[in-house]
Parts: sequence; structure tokens; C-alpha cells
Amino acid sequence: MARGAIPAITWGAAFANTLNTGVPLDRARAYSQPRKGSRVHESAGGVRDSWIVGRDQVLEGLWRWIPITDEASPTVTGWDGATGWRAALEWMQDSNVFRFMPDQDSMGTFLTMYLLEPFDRVPIDQERIFRYRSLFLSMRTSDDAVVTGY
Repeated sequence: MARGAIPAITWGAAFANTLNTGVPLDRARAYSQPRKGSRVHESAGGVRDSWIVGRDQVLEGLWRWIPITDEASPTVTGWDGATGWRAALEWMQDSNVFRFMPDQDSMGTFLTMYLLEPFDRVPIDQERIFRYRSLFLSMRTSDDAVVTGY
């Protein structure tokens, strides 16, 4: 998985729908964090102990230049439409698994993911050209696979 490659996402029944971006994932970063339910305790003497129930392998990044409708050259999925970004985001917010392909030219290489953010809000920004949007996504692997290359 290489930073700078153009990613894609497949989602829906049998992963039949594809989100194409046309540009690399911006401000991408991958890291692990203790899963919710983990605890850390420090005694009065300063000794620390923790109970980690698991680690989430997280990838975050800014998806930029999302047009309102699909574009053909390069192939870019639009915000509107039955298989657009809005529909995909709603489907992901239902805790459905989707596939993240770090390189759209290598669709056989993917990570299965869950959406972490946005969940209860959609942080959409306008690009300099107002008919385009950007969307910050945080996602974690569904099988604890480590995200590399970011």
C-alpha cells in the first residue's frame, strides 16, 4: 500500500458499488488505538496498569474533489445519486463493512473496514471551486489487520 496512489472504496450488496476519487487520499494517517472498554489505572504510588481489550487499526484521511454528480474523465463518483457518496456514507453509518482499496489499479488488494467518523454529523467542506466537496473519514479494519503505507 503506497501513499500517493489513488484509492477506491467498494460498498453495498456484494460490494457492487464503487466510490472513485481521481486523487490520492489527503492528510492520510494510520495508527492503532486501544479499543473502547480498555482501561488504565495508576496507583497512588505512581504504578500504572492497563487492561486492553483489543486495538483498533485506524486509517483517517480527507477525500477531496468530490463532485455533485459523477464525472467521466477521470472517473470520479459524485455526491448525489443512488450509488454516490451520500448513499455510501448512509450505508457505512449503518455499521456495514466496506472495502478500502489503497490503489484503484489494484482492486484485488483491499482492507475490510468499518466507518468510525463521521457518525452523527457530516463534516463536509467546499473546495475552492464550489461545485466540489471534501469529506474527512475515519475508518477501522474489521479484522484487526494493520494498515500500512500511510
